[in-house]
Amino acid sequence: MDLADMQHQESDEYTDKLRELDEEAEAAIRRLHAIRAQISHELAVHPQHGSRSLDGLGPADEEFMTVASRILSDESLSAWNTLREQVPGHQALVEFSQLTEDANPDELTDLPDRLAAVVHQLHAEAPELASPTFASARGQRFGQQALQVAVADLYNLTQLEVLLRTSVILSDQAATPED
Repeated sequence: MDLADMQHQESDEYTDKLRELDEEAEAAIRRLHAIRAQISHELAVHPQHGSRSLDGLGPADEEFMTVASRILSDESLSAWNTLREQVPGHQALVEFSQLTEDANPDELTDLPDRLAAVVHQLHAEAPELASPTFASARGQRFGQQALQVAVADLYNLTQLEVLLRTSVILSDQAATPED
């Protein structure tokens, strides 16, 4: 039965049909977003098959994005995918991604400051990065813990030290009121 024909029938039946179609459309859109996120991930993992340039991303970054793709909501994942595409434009992010285990954290004194500045800029551009929502039925706390475990497992000790220093800088900045 055509919607135009139904419009002239009982309004409850017409409204119910519209709601049903709306739910089906919403489900289809969610599936398409999930498919798009998977395609984006595959293009990132296999850049020779895609046209995007992901220079500057390290293997740990890609593995982190794989974890994120499993637990973040579509909106949050979209923000993270946008961030992934912007990495080459932020030298501090590229340097962070390329840090090796044997790098001396004491020689990287300005990297945490530069990363904190990038984080502020990215949070201003995409607030979803600061407070991601999670697709998991287990909720926000589970999602945050999963991301924390992923960071601890995927990044080397030097990178974790830089992240810790960056986190301290960001916390200090948040505690200090701006003039």
